[in-house]
Amino acid sequence: MESANQSQGVGVEDIAGRGIELLLQFRFIIFVVLIVSGIYLVIRLSRKWRSGMNSGAEDDHQSILGDRNLLQLLLDALRSQVKKTADGIMNATRLSRRDQIRAAARIRRIYGEFMELCEAVGHARAISQTPQEFLPAAVSLFPQSQGEISLITDSYQRVRYGEFPETQREVRTVELAWKGIQEYGATLKKHT
Repeated sequence: MESANQSQGVGVEDIAGRGIELLLQFRFIIFVVLIVSGIYLVIRLSRKWRSGMNSGAEDDHQSILGDRNLLQLLLDALRSQVKKTADGIMNATRLSRRDQIRAAARIRRIYGEFMELCEAVGHARAISQTPQEFLPAAVSLFPQSQGEISLITDSYQRVRYGEFPETQREVRTVELAWKGIQEYGATLKKHT
């Protein structure tokens, strides 16, 4: 039990470390973009000033960004960096293969406990029934928890047929749904 808590703590620290690292990289990238765009602006200004001195005319109405090349360049660079940062954050929150296997086992266990609860309140799933076929009967037992029951059933089916949860958030959502059903199931058990 202690080693499980320690491994979860290390996982959270690892994710937090990755998040901080990504934030620092993002800040550095923005700093570099600002410096490069500043240098570009200085070069453009100096060229315009020189050309104005050579021709003897200054055009106050013409903007540096008038041709939109600099603006488009900056927007493209910003989009690229935002996409890289978002991809990095998504990769940081994804579960490792070992954690995916554990998460899938947790979802199977929750579905098994849900089936035991259904049996305890009076409606067991027949061996020949698929989870999807049993869904209407389960919803009739817990009508206020239809969304939660569908979530648990769908998650179980995905895991049962080979998909793994990608993030810890998916598992937490199933656990929260199960917790709500458990509380209502406990009151139903008392009344039956």
